[in-house]
Amino acid sequence: MKGRLALLYGDLIKKLWNGANRSLMPLELRWMLAKYAPQFSGFQQHDAQEALAFLIDGLHEDLNRSVLPAVNDLISQTMRQNVNYVRHEELKSLRC
Repeated sequence: MKGRLALLYGDLIKKLWNGANRSLMPLELRWMLAKYAPQFSGFQQHDAQEALAFLIDGLHEDLNRSVLPAVNDLISQTMRQNVNYVRHEELKSLRC
């Protein structure tokens, strides 16, 4: 899904929580689900658990893709900086 499902879901959540809309029709998200799972196309009644499981699997797939390898390096660098800061503060407190 190349991250598109995650983006659509994120947009839907933002719209839900911004308070500007009284109701929403998540058509783009539905169309994306139908594109990758044809059983959800059309207007038939479907099992909500099956649709939710497909959505969660799709989000998992989209969010586990490492689009920017530099992100992992940045996280590692930030963690190292935090550890070094904590060690520095501990040493400083021991000197006092």
